[in-house]
Amino acid sequence: MTPYGYHLFKRVGVGFTIVGESVYTAFMVQIRFNKLAQQYFFISTLTAWHFSCNQEHRALWLKRLPPLSKNDKDQLKKIAKIFKKYGFNSVYPSYYLGSAFYDYPQNRVWKQVQVMTSQEDYLIIQEIFQHFQASFDTLWDESVGKLSKIAEKMIALSESPQCKKIEHLLQCLFGVESIQFDIVLLLVPEGAQSIGGSANTNQHVITVEINHLRRVTDALLIAYHEYAHHLWKSLRIRLSLPQNMRGQIKKIPMFNTQGISSAWEEYIIRTLLPDGYLATKMITRPKPADAIEKRVITQARPLIIQYLQEQKPIDKTYAYFVLDYIVDSKDKGGSY
Repeated sequence: MTPYGYHLFKRVGVGFTIVGESVYTAFMVQIRFNKLAQQYFFISTLTAWHFSCNQEHRALWLKRLPPLSKNDKDQLKKIAKIFKKYGFNSVYPSYYLGSAFYDYPQNRVWKQVQVMTSQEDYLIIQEIFQHFQASFDTLWDESVGKLSKIAEKMIALSESPQCKKIEHLLQCLFGVESIQFDIVLLLVPEGAQSIGGSANTNQHVITVEINHLRRVTDALLIAYHEYAHHLWKSLRIRLSLPQNMRGQIKKIPMFNTQGISSAWEEYIIRTLLPDGYLATKMITRPKPADAIEKRVITQARPLIIQYLQEQKPIDKTYAYFVLDYIVDSKDKGGSY
């Protein structure tokens, strides 16, 4: 079951929420969005509190808003400190604050925020949300119709044979009997070239950032990519970077920015989705981001096929295979 158990197109509180359900033999997708989730994403992006906050999105939104006053900037600095306090490395109940906005129905969000934060921080968060309410409302009123159309198209695509194939392959590669997750849609500014997603909340919830119907296929592949992160973590594989590789790894920016374990995991998942072997089930010619990624994906493809043929999940051997080719590609002059 999905976390909340409601599968309808309906109005919920303020704003408009679409909740779609698509059920396969061993798979279920629910796509949803709501005003508070979008508002958290909007304010979080403006603060740029974490490297994952997209600078392109931030710049485009700032162009749409009146110039920020000193008070506006002070408010953003104040809430940025709170976002960092309840960041990705926090421990429950003071877990990543975004999970309150993404994992829970809108009518339970503020109650969950109150559980996760101190009373002082809770009141500051509410105060700052209210401070930016008028600016956000203008953007939200323009967003609802777009999100509705995107959700409807994505649900239809998720029922396609190509998606069923990807779901089946994910089951095989991660040794799970069923795959089920919620997609929380977040609208990014008009004109943004980059879309994205995250798997930083509940194991059944991922976020997808999108701005146009023509990007739905890419967005759904990102959704599968993010869910694959949850599946990888469920394998509970412990990895240790070999001492003789530490020097080479430090020269690769992703490992410096995200940390060793996070970047290593990212490369493993990218061999599958969005630009790896599984992406070819929906896109004829995926385009890996750089030369290192392209080489790693190319070299991993035969091994993925072997794992599928032998009906065994990816394991520690696969993880070290990927790492070897990351380092080897860097030594061969791959761009990064």
